[in-house]
Amino acid sequence: MSGLSTTMEIAKGTLLNTQLQIQTVSHNIANAESLNYSRQKAATSTNPAVRERSGWLGQGAQITHVTQARDQFLESRLLETLSSKAYHETRSSALKTAEAYITDEGESGLSHLLGEFWASWDILNMNPDGVSEKESVLQAAQDLASQINGTWAALEDTRLALLDEAENQETRINELLRTIADFNRQIAYSETPSHTANDLRDKRYQAMKELADYIHFDTTEIPGGAVVLSLDGHTLVAGSEVVNTVDFDPSAPALHLKNAASTTTATLTDMETISGKLGGPATAADTIATWQNRLDAFSQTLADQVNAQHPGFFTVGTPPSATLAVSVADASAIDGSNALDIAQLQTATVTFGTPPDTVDMTFSGYWSDIQRNVGTEVASSEFQADFQDTLMNELESQRQNVSGVSIDEEMVDLLKYQQLYQAAAKLIQNTANMLQTAIDMVP
Repeated sequence: MSGLSTTMEIAKGTLLNTQLQIQTVSHNIANAESLNYSRQKAATSTNPAVRERSGWLGQGAQITHVTQARDQFLESRLLETLSSKAYHETRSSALKTAEAYITDEGESGLSHLLGEFWASWDILNMNPDGVSEKESVLQAAQDLASQINGTWAALEDTRLALLDEAENQETRINELLRTIADFNRQIAYSETPSHTANDLRDKRYQAMKELADYIHFDTTEIPGGAVVLSLDGHTLVAGSEVVNTVDFDPSAPALHLKNAASTTTATLTDMETISGKLGGPATAADTIATWQNRLDAFSQTLADQVNAQHPGFFTVGTPPSATLAVSVADASAIDGSNALDIAQLQTATVTFGTPPDTVDMTFSGYWSDIQRNVGTEVASSEFQADFQDTLMNELESQRQNVSGVSIDEEMVDLLKYQQLYQAAAKLIQNTANMLQTAIDMVP
């Protein structure tokens, strides 16, 4: 009789096991379209055997825990690539916008206006006292100065907008840090050494993926299931505590890390290391600033060289490209005696910049070099953005292969568990009949 009772208990355990396994399969199927869901599986373990007179007899199996199909190394690489992708995409988009202000387009481009400026002096040289010739010089100079002013202003507007964009990310970043810390708290409360809070871990990973879109961070899982997030060696989240929040300073630019008392614990200035949607616009703004500096060198040298031949023709302040202006109000005040010397500046090699960062080139050559460098920078950023996008898609595909739900596989498992359930039910039925037969034999 004890053997039949044991058989009944084993069959009952099998029924309970398969119910949980079918429930897990159903949960997988329901989340098949959830991108951040990790496939779960109810794992069974053989129960300890019992020693009987005839030897060690098995006692069936039990569900020990529900596992997740995860690859932490792959997920870590995916988070890193997400940050890099967002960084290069935002930077590439910003530089592409700014490039339009540097690129020459038809008669409105700086190259054309510079050529018109030199040509007007060449024409004035043929008739140094000509009224119309002097008016042409004045108009060409004003058009050139206006174009330089407008180019610098457009670049400055773009640069400031990018810094504002970076600053606007800090609110969402800090919200996500608090969200992840709260998930850490829930996971630590819910988990036991043998049971993991799988769905909470999925939600936390989803929040971490969103955070990776804004900044790059390193993750370390600690006992209890919580994770520690750090940025460039500085802790952001440790367990259920947000150790440091972020505060972006657009004037530097710099990222300040502040503790609960709002005390700055670290200041990070390497925006490429910070990466993501915060670092991308910030580094793009810095790149645009270097373009402005080169434009300033062009403007300052133009004013200096022309003023050396025609004193006071241009006025220039700080920054040079924003303040360059023609000081001559009346065309009749233009001195045509040095017109040839000014016209010859078109092909003259002059020095741009301040020591030790100087270069000797012609005006058109220097401007073309600026455009070339801008084009190279934009092309490089676009290449990096495309590369990171391809890499992210590949990593996401690999993650889906590891953690994603295959409907075909789940249906196979479902059929298997249904057959197990039917077999266990049949075993209970047959065992019950055997028990009844044994009972009926008792007088």
